[in-house]
Amino acid sequence: MMRRGKRAAALVVAIGMAVSGTMAVYAADAPATTGSTTITGTIKITSIQVVVPISAAFDIDPNVKVTEGAAVVTSNDESNTNQIITQASDYAIENTSKVPLVVSVTGIATKNKTGGTEGAPTLVNTMGGLTGKNVMFAVRKAGESINYPGASSDTTGVWMTTETVKEGSPYNMAKNADDNIIAAGAKFTMTLFGATGNGWSNGDSFQVIPTFTIALK
Repeated sequence: MMRRGKRAAALVVAIGMAVSGTMAVYAADAPATTGSTTITGTIKITSIQVVVPISAAFDIDPNVKVTEGAAVVTSNDESNTNQIITQASDYAIENTSKVPLVVSVTGIATKNKTGGTEGAPTLVNTMGGLTGKNVMFAVRKAGESINYPGASSDTTGVWMTTETVKEGSPYNMAKNADDNIIAAGAKFTMTLFGATGNGWSNGDSFQVIPTFTIALK
């Protein structure tokens, strides 16, 4: 028994020496030091730079047949059902900023041919409202489809009125929210859609003034 005890003690000592010998090769840590660094941040707000069309012209023909609930077709042949028969092909907002921007319409107004309000057409969003000089009007991202309002196609929300298009109730020109974003250096091209009553004479004119709001994404 005595021998076994000595052998066990010797083994423990040997292990202890091996561990202590290994630990002895590490140097002691250097004493900790503290300090502070002042980092100054300067606010540099990204500027929004865009090119927005100041004016554009279109021709509207009340004699073009429109059908309740039907898709609005814009073309140069007999398939056309858009009463706006002539419009600029480059009606676009260009983002010249270095960041993406989001665009919407936050106001819409109409004026007479001289820029006054007397006799200016009223914007409506139902087929039943197309009487006299009332006008249905929409600005959509190029390539977007649109229908005339109808029982099977409730698209009153895409036809602009002064009551529905305003601050706090922005009008998106594309159905998909992401499609209202203009990438840096890109253009957002728009198409006009419209219809009107038969209260006009040939050569009459009026103005439609949408208010575009462009903000950082």
